[in-house]
Amino acid sequence: MIVVYLLYMMNYVEGGASMSDLKMYERATWDWRRCRCQLPRFVYRLLDPRDRAVRYVGATGCTLEQRLINHIAASKGCGKQAAQPLYAWIRALATMGFTPVIQELGLVPWGRITEVEEYEIDRHKRSGCHLFNNRNRGYPEPYCQHF
Repeated sequence: MIVVYLLYMMNYVEGGASMSDLKMYERATWDWRRCRCQLPRFVYRLLDPRDRAVRYVGATGCTLEQRLINHIAASKGCGKQAAQPLYAWIRALATMGFTPVIQELGLVPWGRITEVEEYEIDRHKRSGCHLFNNRNRGYPEPYCQHF
């Protein structure tokens, strides 16, 4: 995709871009986006750094480092999302000088991500973890508990 884009831009700058060049670039971009959507996803969990208790199970298409940064940024926001128990917990940790620990559970094909995430949430709840997951997935018991 990058090579096609560079070739297109070189032709464009030199004034020699044609409609077929543009269509080739658009097709390569679309193929790249479609393939990117089908890349494997990480299933991960957030641990309390003080006692290593599992507090959240999630899935992401970005790197685990970036997902943790996104969680921390969301906890600093305002509105409904920042009011969620997960983000209240992250803010409470921050006031004590801690950040959650993110841990990979596995890399999953994109078509099975919801199934595997629900399985992991269920598995962790059944093992006694008090998760902050706000989606009612997995084992049906209270899932937002005080920290």
